[in-house]
Amino acid sequence: MQRVLIFGATSSIASEVAELHARRGDQLYLIGRNTDKLAALARRCAGHVVGTRSADFSDLDAAEVLVQVAVEALGGVDRVLIAHGALGDQLQSERSITAARLPRRWTRPASAASSGAAST
Repeated sequence: MQRVLIFGATSSIASEVAELHARRGDQLYLIGRNTDKLAALARRCAGHVVGTRSADFSDLDAAEVLVQVAVEALGGVDRVLIAHGALGDQLQSERSITAARLPRRWTRPASAASSGAAST
């Protein structure tokens, strides 16, 4: 049995991974934005979910506390799946490698512009 922490649990891929781990008998802590989808996923993984939480990861201070709560609930962590993130404009990304690498809402700090690093 593994202790699995899943961020972005309500995404399609993460939901499938959660169900796979539940079938294996692993313990899950599920974090996602959509409360309805999160509740439905927890029901599908019944008996294997030690906790769920609806969260928005744009609040970094709250995210740190959320991780601590999840790790404590699981009694440690063996696996983490991070299936959340910012997606840029899909069509524009298909047309331009620059757009695909750096979504419009992200900016490059002046110090990173010469190195090619992106600030997220």
